[in-house]
Amino acid sequence: MKGRFPVGWAMSNCSTSECGTSPGQPRQILSTTCVGGVLRNEGDTYTGRAIAAAMSSPFGVGGARFRTGGEGGPVDTVAFGAYQRRVFDIIGDLREDIDAGEDDEFNYRLRDAGGVILLVPEMRATYTVRGTLGGLWRQYVAYGRAKPEVLRLHPSQLQTRQLVPPAFVLVLACSAGLAALGRPRAISALIAVYGAATAVASMTAAARRGVRLLPLLPAVFACMHVAYGLGVLAGASRVARNLLPGTRRGVRISPGSEAQRRAD
Repeated sequence: MKGRFPVGWAMSNCSTSECGTSPGQPRQILSTTCVGGVLRNEGDTYTGRAIAAAMSSPFGVGGARFRTGGEGGPVDTVAFGAYQRRVFDIIGDLREDIDAGEDDEFNYRLRDAGGVILLVPEMRATYTVRGTLGGLWRQYVAYGRAKPEVLRLHPSQLQTRQLVPPAFVLVLACSAGLAALGRPRAISALIAVYGAATAVASMTAAARRGVRLLPLLPAVFACMHVAYGLGVLAGASRVARNLLPGTRRGVRISPGSEAQRRAD
């Protein structure tokens, strides 16, 4: 972190008409360092449309209001945020060495430095999701793998909901192990509870985005949850290894990234 935002620091180039805000919002926007809108998730295949529905559901993405919508106001992060140029002078550039987590890390760094990120529901963008479960799996494993490093750098940004997917994966693995030893009660109870919650979430999402999506939605939700949970566990393991004496502290540097070029 290079510095902090001084008290009263504001965006000076955002008017009501430019930001698409209501008359009551300009003063709030002028006290922020970043503004962003709500994503309209869309898919161009049947599977993609089911994924889009799941990625617009709180059961799928937790409290990410830039995906689920809702009231405007201060949030943890946004997609495709609009920043004043001075933000980069104060807190530095994005960390390109944190694959699939560089935007979250940047926004957490901004908040740690005293900045405010504002969600403006009137600002909207269309996001075309992955079209296959395999693509969704790889995306969410990458998201999860990046999160522990981001939280290592910004521990104050940790929220309980971020721990739910890895906890679910651990409980699932332990329950499966007990079932293999002839004690199936735990996994039966877990499947019953998770299945009921998934059924309710799937019916809710299908009612909003199309009943035809209902048969696939449970698989989409499970793919997102398990992939993200496994990614978090893998990322946590990597962070732990890097913190051991005699090991390199940090994250994997992607070939061709700015960090790799600096290293070379």
